[in-house]
Amino acid sequence: MGFQLAVLVNFSVGADDHVAATLRIPPAERYVIGDDIPLIWSFSNRTATPLAFLWEGCCRLNGRLTVTSEGQVLPPIPPGSALAHQFARAERIEPGAVREFSTLLSDWVSLRSGGRYRLRGAYTGVLSNQQPQVPKSLSLWRGTAQAEDISVAVLTPEAYLAERAQREQRRGLRLELRGPPRLGPLEPTAMELTVSNLTAREQRLVWPGDVQVWILAADGLRADLSLRAIEAMTEELVLPPGGSAHRSFAFTASEFERLPLGDYRCFIDLTARGDDCPRLPSNAIPLRWRLEEEDVVSLLSAAARGGRTGARNAP
Repeated sequence: MGFQLAVLVNFSVGADDHVAATLRIPPAERYVIGDDIPLIWSFSNRTATPLAFLWEGCCRLNGRLTVTSEGQVLPPIPPGSALAHQFARAERIEPGAVREFSTLLSDWVSLRSGGRYRLRGAYTGVLSNQQPQVPKSLSLWRGTAQAEDISVAVLTPEAYLAERAQREQRRGLRLELRGPPRLGPLEPTAMELTVSNLTAREQRLVWPGDVQVWILAADGLRADLSLRAIEAMTEELVLPPGGSAHRSFAFTASEFERLPLGDYRCFIDLTARGDDCPRLPSNAIPLRWRLEEEDVVSLLSAAARGGRTGARNAP
């Protein structure tokens, strides 16, 4: 079942504070831990004069988000530069205007388990130790916005994969991923995806724009590597009734160098297209990222042969 989250934030305003705000997460068929879940802050000026404040939400200095699950408060990400860092800058809100600023839920907190979370937000326009560079005639908003509690539900990747069969029936498609169970240390590891149309009607999707690669670590959560896109020419796949299409992509060991050696799993996620076409995962296949004894021997032997004339030795 899909859900839509619209969060209204009520300011505790003083006599000089006339700013209203909302938090918004765009509607989605389903949110899974590892998704880039947008968290949008909106501010509107209710006064007859322009107001200025310092937008530093992604640094988590002016903004705060308290997240609780089953009565336990999740530790927030400490203040500092987030992945999508934007340098602090003064912003201006015209009378009656609305300004929106995008962050990610993962800028504020790391979700580790599925379920329903309660969120409470707050934002201070200008802190006491901040001096935005604005014209002297422009008033500063120094108030603090206190957000009412709201809730959001997310699935773990494991729970999402468990819905695969019923999602296939709803979408009328099946995704089958095949590939070797381990990564080679030098040669690319080829993967093949088969998309099958289970319906009596033609279906279409865009390759590779409609799919994402998910790599799951041993803890069942998404590894950073899988945020990368499949590099291929964009094309529209037309699947006739009962038809199928095959597409390939590859991993290289260099892409995994920043990840710990260990056992991973890989699956492909097809994006949703409205309520009647939910997002859909493929099967998850094992993907071992280890250097076995024979791999180490082979690498050392190749390196011991020295460099080739005019080129660096690839191993």
